[in-house]
Amino acid sequence: MRTTLVIPDNIYARTKEAAKEEGCTISEFLTEAIELRLHAMKHTVRSERAVYKVKPARMGQAAVDVSDREKLYKAMEE
Repeated sequence: MRTTLVIPDNIYARTKEAAKEEGCTISEFLTEAIELRLHAMKHTVRSERAVYKVKPARMGQAAVDVSDREKLYKAMEE
């Protein structure tokens, strides 16, 4: 697939030089770099997820018995 990317000049120059040193094209070099980044993301996202602990909190008594439809509607109107 062909696409257009906007790459800062200094990054392009470094990429071009690195690709030349590796003996590959810029496209091949960038494809490999992107594959490596995607692979790293796939494996680090799961390990970096924060573990949240939820503490229960008392909310007090219910103001209205929700099983009593009439009282519930009346409380909602007020």
